[in-house]
Amino acid sequence: MLDRPPAVAQAAVSSALIQAAAEAGDGQLRLIDVLEAYPLPSLGVNLAAVQSLAEQISHEQNLLSQLYPRMLALGAGSPPDGFSLEAWAGSGQRHFSTESFGFVGRDGSQVEALAYLPQAPAPAPLVVLAPGLNTEMNALFYLGQHLASHGYAVAALNFPFTSGQAIQAAIRGTGTIPQPNAWYGQPHTVSDLIDQVQSRWGERVRTDAVGVLGQSLGGYTAVALAGASLDWDHLKQGCRALADPARLVLNPAVIWQCQAPGEVVERRDFRDPRVRVAVAVNPVTNPIFSAASMADVAVPLLVIAGSQDVFAPAASQQLVPYSAIRQPDSLLVMQQHGTHLSFLDGPASLPAILLGPDRALARTELRGLSLAFFDRHLRTDGPAPALVPSAQKEGGVTMGADPLPLVVRSQLSRQKLLEVVQDPRLTP
Repeated sequence: MLDRPPAVAQAAVSSALIQAAAEAGDGQLRLIDVLEAYPLPSLGVNLAAVQSLAEQISHEQNLLSQLYPRMLALGAGSPPDGFSLEAWAGSGQRHFSTESFGFVGRDGSQVEALAYLPQAPAPAPLVVLAPGLNTEMNALFYLGQHLASHGYAVAALNFPFTSGQAIQAAIRGTGTIPQPNAWYGQPHTVSDLIDQVQSRWGERVRTDAVGVLGQSLGGYTAVALAGASLDWDHLKQGCRALADPARLVLNPAVIWQCQAPGEVVERRDFRDPRVRVAVAVNPVTNPIFSAASMADVAVPLLVIAGSQDVFAPAASQQLVPYSAIRQPDSLLVMQQHGTHLSFLDGPASLPAILLGPDRALARTELRGLSLAFFDRHLRTDGPAPALVPSAQKEGGVTMGADPLPLVVRSQLSRQKLLEVVQDPRLTP
């Protein structure tokens, strides 16, 4: 039996995991399914690692199935009187124009961008949309158009090192391979985008009070802009598990962050004081942010998690980091049956287990949640009511619709977090 190069073996295992998950008729991923789907003729087996893999698969499957029921069991009640998420998701009456443009970022990279500019008598508040890894800004255009129809100026961009175009170009050899950890500087690119909007349309757009919405790696970007400082020591500590030959790590968000933990940049603080509110959808946050750095979040932050997200698992990437936030107007949303791709607009060629059910409903829910949250914290002409009333901050509220119901919470103490994840190793 010949040993395969690590890069080849890792790609083969990743392929086997995805194929086995897609073909699991009962929704349960088993070790034997992964082995049968392995595409290479031979597989070197580390028995200790195999046992670790089996234990992790069992643990993760059980946790994914229990996250939403346990969040619900914390005491979630009815939504505020008269609140309708569907109504918030409805189109507004504002007309808007579309402007495509490009600029050179402070690191010298070329950045593609687009703006929606509403027709309004007064300068419009600005919201920036930050897409995730291997994703283009057009996956969030539906959300930008919704916000623009309600009077927001919206700017979106493709990140120069992590967009789908950039990654495919690097794979084909037609584009440059970025330096290790180049993606940690994405908050700077958003700040550059805000500068560009100010210089181009400053009379029509307010850039002194900005909202940011990011998905996945764009969610990391939003959290950093909101004030969470990067904790390089915590990153290095969290990456040590990948060096253990007897342990396999199945968390893609951790694997991605740990590509080069020893080659870090010096900067820790990417806070932009113009950002007054942020929404992080399925964000990648852990271990680059620690409990101490999440406590630095300085503006209202809405964190949205999917119970079936296998790329940025809710427990480690959203619930644990959120429990360390001290900003009182922040909110946590758990979507039952939601995946990492539920909120993105695009082709449905991937397996259903990765896309999740009823993506149109997921987009409706994100339109309603984001508009209500931005109106609450960016509007000066009569802000929206709170999604979670003060009387229900301890237990939260339910909203949304089957098959993607939502639990919305304001508080998630360490004790409550432990009730949900039931694993002290995950708690900060």
